[in-house]
Amino acid sequence: MLVWIQQPLGKLKTINILVEGCQGLKGGSLISGVYSYTRHGSEAVNELVHRLMKSVRPHPKRTILFLIIFFFMSDLCTIL
Repeated sequence: MLVWIQQPLGKLKTINILVEGCQGLKGGSLISGVYSYTRHGSEAVNELVHRLMKSVRPHPKRTILFLIIFFFMSDLCTIL
């Protein structure tokens, strides 16, 4: 039974270290703080951090669509 929970427990410990290390950071500094753990020597930690970074980054199409709508609406508001 211990073998079954060993890998998830290791991931939870790594996430706990990430959370404690990045406590109080916001925005870009938070992302930089998490990204700094990619230079860790452990392959498991590197993989976990890369998966976290992949889930945090915005989808490019969604970002471009948001910017187009935002600037269109701001131009529309200045015309009216």
